[in-house]
Amino acid sequence: MHVHETIESVAHANRWTRRHVADKAVLSGSLLALCLILPPWPWSLVAAAIAAAAALRGAGLRPQAWGLALKPVLLFIALGSVPLVFISGERALEAALRALGAGSAVMLFAATTPASEALASLQRCRPLAPLAEMAFLILRFTAVLRDVCRSMSIAFHCRAGSRRWTRGMLAAQAAASLTVRGFAMAHRAERLSALRCVREPILFWAPQRTGSAAFRMASAALLPAVCAAAYFCGEPLPWP
Repeated sequence: MHVHETIESVAHANRWTRRHVADKAVLSGSLLALCLILPPWPWSLVAAAIAAAAALRGAGLRPQAWGLALKPVLLFIALGSVPLVFISGERALEAALRALGAGSAVMLFAATTPASEALASLQRCRPLAPLAEMAFLILRFTAVLRDVCRSMSIAFHCRAGSRRWTRGMLAAQAAASLTVRGFAMAHRAERLSALRCVREPILFWAPQRTGSAAFRMASAALLPAVCAAAYFCGEPLPWP
């Protein structure tokens, strides 16, 4: 199943689906800030553990669903850490830990918030409204490109058969064709958008949710609480 479909289906079926977007944004933002301002060991792992506990115990996500949500994060860490290993193993480990904690915080928000509600909340903030439209267009383009990739995969398996050299050649051709088709579709979408001359912004519908001040205060208190724990453990903080 596609990553976006998995996260979106999980986001519509958990205990935090009906929570206000701002509540989950404060919690995820606090965990993300911990990964940025504290040393990666062990505090990024602490942030990742808090995100996992919030997803599994608080939102009620299944471990399989949380694991599927973290797959893109782990793939990003694996690909991004390879060049750093040749420079410094310590830097590679620090970058991997920070990416794990930050990715877990972001995935906590994505796995508990439907895309429509996130886009609608982003559009209500006037300075960030263009980002909502851009994200919506990216999601649409990704869905279309996924369908093209699926049809090409079916054709590839039908043509390749059991011959290994044929499968290798067709796989390279399919990858090159998908790249060309992706650029062609993006150019076509840009031209159609320009020809329509639509000046009105795209409107996103989302149900009204009631926020919880207690939840936001508890989420915001995570940042000073963990920073205080790091200080008493003797960790160097970025401020005197």
